[in-house]
Amino acid sequence: MNIIQILSHPIRIKILQHLQVKGAATTKQLAELMPDVATPTLYRHINALLKEGILLVKEERPIRGSIERLLTVDVESLDAASKGDIGACAYQFFMAMYMQFHEYSCLPDTDPERDGLCLFTRMMKLTNERHVQMLQELAEVMNRYQTYENEENARSRNISLSAVLAKEES
Repeated sequence: MNIIQILSHPIRIKILQHLQVKGAATTKQLAELMPDVATPTLYRHINALLKEGILLVKEERPIRGSIERLLTVDVESLDAASKGDIGACAYQFFMAMYMQFHEYSCLPDTDPERDGLCLFTRMMKLTNERHVQMLQELAEVMNRYQTYENEENARSRNISLSAVLAKEES
């Protein structure tokens, strides 16, 4: 299975997003985070991600006669797989975001301002070194704020960043 097939399913995207936020989780914890997904379906998608090397078993613990697996994303494997066809990966990325905005817009009583929705683009002219520096600083900020996930009234938010070389104007 190629990376596009792997990431073309919204449940797999959700699994990866939850694990990226939490760092690691058991299947039971993932099932609690996705109550709308049937357990057999969740297991099937987790096994597909494990088979393709996108997920890793970080730890195994014996629990009442069975083995509980602590799962994590193999970031290096995911990054390597997505470099093969960046155009198709970008398409999947943006379609997944579109679906989240679409699902939100179908909810009753939506208020994008209250709920903190945003779309933001800024054209910048940066050297490769400055670009890498900016991305590292943004990652540090995001990691710092990720530690607040257990605060009362905290809501899950999918915050994404994309960067692409812009066509130079003549």
